[in-house]
Amino acid sequence: MERRNATVKFIEPAIPPTYVGREGQTLNSWLVGMNDGTQYKFSSIGNFKYPIGSQIEFDVRGSDNHPIKTASKVTSYPPTPKTYGSTISKFQGNGGSKDDFILLQVCFKECMQTYGKEYEHLVLQKTEEYFDGIKEIYSRK
Repeated sequence: MERRNATVKFIEPAIPPTYVGREGQTLNSWLVGMNDGTQYKFSSIGNFKYPIGSQIEFDVRGSDNHPIKTASKVTSYPPTPKTYGSTISKFQGNGGSKDDFILLQVCFKECMQTYGKEYEHLVLQKTEEYFDGIKEIYSRK
């Protein structure tokens, strides 16, 4: 496996366009062409996160026998500082309750176990979504 970076030239659904991943979740499959003429197959939940013209960095898997290699662990290049959503950032200044902080930690732990290995870029986003969802359900009672 090697780490590469390139600029996105085109994005189109791969064949097949979806598949069921290891965790039983349906993933979209994308054929992404780069400015240097190479093409890679990427997977995502929902749309491909990086628009045409974005410079990205990613890991490449696959043998030289395959015309299209599989890429994973995509990040912006050069790396952009990670930002935390409004839900998570309120705890930096002790703005949340102790119970909320414990709930946030539980959501983060579960998201790390679910997404951390293959989809690290989703962990904070999903943590915030799950935390907000649980808080909304709790407020209905």
